[in-house]
Amino acid sequence: IHSIQDGRLWDMNMRSFEAVCEGSVLVESEPEQPYWKYFRCTEKGAEVIEEIFRDRGTLYWTHIIADQKGKTVTEEAAAAVRNSYHPMELDWKPFGEYPFR
Repeated sequence: IHSIQDGRLWDMNMRSFEAVCEGSVLVESEPEQPYWKYFRCTEKGAEVIEEIFRDRGTLYWTHIIADQKGKTVTEEAAAAVRNSYHPMELDWKPFGEYPFR
């Protein structure tokens, strides 16, 4: 995902963009494993809200809020985190339809 802020190109460096949710929350996911990271764009850049993922080795779910230490949660709690975000329907257009100069 790229944006232009104050005339400068800004790259969020997301591995795999999944959705834009209500409240201007961006979702990054990992196709190879159950993993979701939720961001909010701020003037300082991308601010991580929380992450939820399942460890491939232990099969335990981990929930990390902002920059705090992660904690093990149940599969139901992991699903509740994911279900708390509501993807928005976006009107995607080809770049040629935008009024860039």
